[in-house]
Amino acid sequence: MNALSYLSTEQRIKLLALLDKYSECFSEKPGLFTIIQHEINVSADCKPKRLRVNHVLENLKLLMDTRIQELLRGRDGKSQVFVL
Repeated sequence: MNALSYLSTEQRIKLLALLDKYSECFSEKPGLFTIIQHEINVSADCKPKRLRVNHVLENLKLLMDTRIQELLRGRDGKSQVFVL
């Protein structure tokens, strides 16, 4: 199934042309975007929600660890620092 099958032919052509025009903005690997910063303001009485544990299947742990290390290393192979 085509991922864009929900679009009309004209919409697909326009979308693909737009993606081609700005192809340097897109990559298969996510990166660190530092141009815009934001903050989330919460009230003083805001308490963190306690979430239940989300177990990961053993056979996916290695794959996840590998992908996380790739993201942390960044595109140039150097470590990136993420400020929260």
